[in-house]
Amino acid sequence: MSYGTVFCADFADYPFMHEAAMSLADQTRLIVGGQGRTTRQPTDASLDRYEYFDWRHYFRLADFEHKLDPAAVVKPERINAYEPAKHHFMRSLDRVFLVPEAQAVQERLFYGLINAFEAWLARAPRPLTVFFAHTPHFPWHLVFHQVCRVNRVPVYIFRTTQIADAVLLDADLSVSNQDWVRPATPIDASWVMDQAWARSPRMANSVSINERASRHARKRLGFFRWSAIVWRYFRDRHYLAHRHYHRLGWRAIVAAARRRHRQRRADLAYLDRHAAQQAPTGAYAYFGLHYQPERTTVPEAGYFHDQIRAIRILAASLPSGMTLLVKEHPRQLGDRRPSLRRLHAVRTPLYEAIRRIPNAVLVHAFVDSATLIGGAKLTASCTGSAVFEGMQAGIPGLTFARTWHSDCPSGPFCADAHSVADTVPQLLAKSTDEVRTDYQQFLIDHAPWWFLGANDDRAVARSAFTRERLRASVAEVLRSLTIDDSAESTGVRLARDNTRGERSA
Repeated sequence: MSYGTVFCADFADYPFMHEAAMSLADQTRLIVGGQGRTTRQPTDASLDRYEYFDWRHYFRLADFEHKLDPAAVVKPERINAYEPAKHHFMRSLDRVFLVPEAQAVQERLFYGLINAFEAWLARAPRPLTVFFAHTPHFPWHLVFHQVCRVNRVPVYIFRTTQIADAVLLDADLSVSNQDWVRPATPIDASWVMDQAWARSPRMANSVSINERASRHARKRLGFFRWSAIVWRYFRDRHYLAHRHYHRLGWRAIVAAARRRHRQRRADLAYLDRHAAQQAPTGAYAYFGLHYQPERTTVPEAGYFHDQIRAIRILAASLPSGMTLLVKEHPRQLGDRRPSLRRLHAVRTPLYEAIRRIPNAVLVHAFVDSATLIGGAKLTASCTGSAVFEGMQAGIPGLTFARTWHSDCPSGPFCADAHSVADTVPQLLAKSTDEVRTDYQQFLIDHAPWWFLGANDDRAVARSAFTRERLRASVAEVLRSLTIDDSAESTGVRLARDNTRGERSA
């Protein structure tokens, strides 16, 4: 018996999520999407149980949509509905175009994707439910997410928290809203409290990556490593030129890698000359930069994807005599093998802008962040974990876009300069005990929204639970949102019966 179509949009890029999705293969028309990273062997019997959706067909739709008329693609009454997606889409193109495209080409790609995805949705058997393993952040994912919402197709996003093995489901990008889904089997609140002070698998992985970036940043590439990089691009030249989203020849890719390497070395040299290596003796607030490009800024930070906007607002809101420390993210400069995604993310102009703010201090990427957070009176970030780490230590903080912990009174979301100016004095007046009380009460109140699980294999490898246990929990969530077993009374369907626009499964 089939219960409709389930599209796991990016699960093929995450083996753990792919395994969890296979639990639906015998009762739904299961479609699993990926970017060509999963090798599909003709002898694999499981391929008969699902369809593979290759996003590579949508990397450069503009290549063959030269005369696309937006008015013919999007009905006039829907133009406004697609504007948010257009903003996110344009900002995310730095991930995929090493050579910037003209504005007309970018718009052609945007409307071409809308045209293609709406046609795909029209053909897909209903009911259709869509899942993303992570926040949509590639251009084609962002457009598809909005096409689903405009066409009233249920779409859900797996989001990790910094609580060990705790995951929640969201139905939006959480730039300014949270449209959460209450799981049928949530994590027990007492278990959450037991884990409240532990380092989650996600945090542990992040720390280890940052430490590795710090070690590698100053190492020179050398002739042999450069030779290996060039050989890799040469070996993959056909894929890079015809199938990868860069769509450039291997020589152009090598040139871009050299350019990125020079940029990174220049950014690092600037920090070595001008960035502080330790905290000041007086009172200070701490702002942790995100590395870019990444989903934590585009799309999740919304307007504040340009982080200098948040930094200026926060610096202007601090009381006289308080310094704002702004620390670079170690991963931004730790890509020993040049990261082409960061080709358009030159940091020196950002560093210079920070140093022009009278009460701001630029801090080197490789200064220990835990020590800086521990000495701060206030923490802040666009959407990052510094605020959560601060609350664990009894230090209040604020974010500039909604996060999973924005409902905690000691770590609120501030949307603009006025709310920051109003909130900062209130947070600074909180004692350590008040912050910890807020934090603990928040965990108790919100545990019903979290379920046991993970959304990538690195978190699974570090989990206290077995892969099988985590997979069964994620599969249960997928099943509860897609398969109506009401006839056998073994499941429940999605119902809009919560407060604050949230949903229950």
